[in-house]
Amino acid sequence: MSAFGLRIASASKARPVRLVSCSWSQASRLRSFPTRHIHTRLPLPYNVEDGMGEFLTPEGLNLIAVDYQQGLLDRLNDAVKGTGEKNKSVAQIVIDTAPDASRTLAFNYASLALNNSYFLSCLKPSTPELPHHEHEITKDLENAIRKAFGDLDNFKSVVSAAANGMVSTGWVWFVGDEKGNIGVVATYGAGTLLTTKRSHKSRPEGSEYGSVYSPVEPSAPAAGPNPSAPLSSATPSSPVSGLSRQSPPIHPSSPARTLHMTAVTSEGRVVPRSIYKPGNRLQNGGPALANDPAESSEMNFDKLGDVLFPLFCLSVQEHAWLGSGYGVWGKEEYLKRFWTCLNWQRISNNYARLPKASSDE
Repeated sequence: MSAFGLRIASASKARPVRLVSCSWSQASRLRSFPTRHIHTRLPLPYNVEDGMGEFLTPEGLNLIAVDYQQGLLDRLNDAVKGTGEKNKSVAQIVIDTAPDASRTLAFNYASLALNNSYFLSCLKPSTPELPHHEHEITKDLENAIRKAFGDLDNFKSVVSAAANGMVSTGWVWFVGDEKGNIGVVATYGAGTLLTTKRSHKSRPEGSEYGSVYSPVEPSAPAAGPNPSAPLSSATPSSPVSGLSRQSPPIHPSSPARTLHMTAVTSEGRVVPRSIYKPGNRLQNGGPALANDPAESSEMNFDKLGDVLFPLFCLSVQEHAWLGSGYGVWGKEEYLKRFWTCLNWQRISNNYARLPKASSDE
């Protein structure tokens, strides 16, 4: 599903992390140099110098993919020099440094680099002849989006509203779980879905959002804050209609969730626990689920499990639109054009690897 696979146990359990290389050649290179690990940028499946169609200029893409990404990795290398993390993968550094307040810099650099790399890996240049890649959406993913969000336009609206509602930097994720359910979650700043120890997320509060989410109290003390939360159910009329404001990050108690970059095996599979009560509604009848505007009873976040698989990631960093000349107030246009360069073939492949989506059940 990406250049590496992750098998990550719940943050509340002392279970090992398994890293799976995507190719034998990469594994051989890693084994050849076990004592020296310099974190470098992953190769991208497109030429940065060519830009990203109408979405990012060559200068803007270079700023994100080269200047920013290399700067993060250079600073990460400095932060882990002489420590036990220097020979670990970026993902493992995120996990290992999250619980340690003294390792904040290393965590921030590693988490931002990992998030930014995943964002870049989900892009594909468009052309005048091929203004978008929506024809690459598989029937299975199309059906899942229709079931969960109503249609593709409404799905875009939910994602874009989540990004537009951020008053700070962060990331919006389209995720699936081990049952094949899909949803939209956000992380803030250097927040990550990999571990609950350093999650920075927000939930909508107040009637202006059209819904109020009620955390379910866990049966036992949680290991840490939940890394993700369903976004507002307010359904904008256009893909870039935003919410009026965003509440500051909060950290409710909730069961830990984990993030996988590849499908998990059947071993150790558990029934995911809900962190939100399904079907909560305001007195005005507004739907309680961000991805359930049509009030479908078949999709709710009670089913979005403890193990999340990223399908794509959207960068909500000011330099992302400033670098391509959108201007200080160019966020909405940036979000509009993002959809023209989304690699739906990759996303469909990611979805097909979800355990439930790939089963015959």
